[in-house]
Amino acid sequence: MSNNKIYIIGILVIAFCAYRSYLNRNQVEKNVDEEIQIIDQIEEIVTSRPLNPKSEYIDNTLKNGSSPFDKLYGKGMYSNTKHSLLVNNQGNSDVIIFLFNLKSDKAIRNEYIQAGTSFEFTKLPESECYVKYYYGKDWNPTRVTKNVVTGGFDNNEKFEVSDNPSDIFEFLTEEKGNYIYYSNYTLTLETILEYGNTMSEEKVSATEFF
Repeated sequence: MSNNKIYIIGILVIAFCAYRSYLNRNQVEKNVDEEIQIIDQIEEIVTSRPLNPKSEYIDNTLKNGSSPFDKLYGKGMYSNTKHSLLVNNQGNSDVIIFLFNLKSDKAIRNEYIQAGTSFEFTKLPESECYVKYYYGKDWNPTRVTKNVVTGGFDNNEKFEVSDNPSDIFEFLTEEKGNYIYYSNYTLTLETILEYGNTMSEEKVSATEFF
């Protein structure tokens, strides 16, 4: 895999559409007051249902580069290299990027990146890595993962894994003559599905993810 590759992740945003129900008219005359009462009942049901579950932590986030899952996976691994991964989160959800060593299946890093911002993983160790993505909004610091208080998103949670052979990041040093080459990648997350050089993501459950 060559250096300086740009991967674009297509993130499908599910839009919630409101559908209107139309009453078919027939030749039988109906009571107008009765129809108004039925419509009022329908409107009450629709408007009383919240779009998102309630949370005590609405709009709460962590700083970019925070690693809340160190409590579960251990501290992030750093090495004296110039390997890097720049993540541009152009989506409308915050995300935690997990880098896993392909051979050992151990977590190398977990880094929080706010929506609409960028963050760079630096000093990455020599490794081949696959990526896990934990998306969401409204960070709740009291959430528990596998009996450990890690925090988690209260709303819009989504779990994805990119571990296909074509999606693997190779952070490998290459020496040619008097020169040393490091691996530097850019990963862009978007809310609109893009075609072309994209990564494949598999949606999984929270149990499968962690």
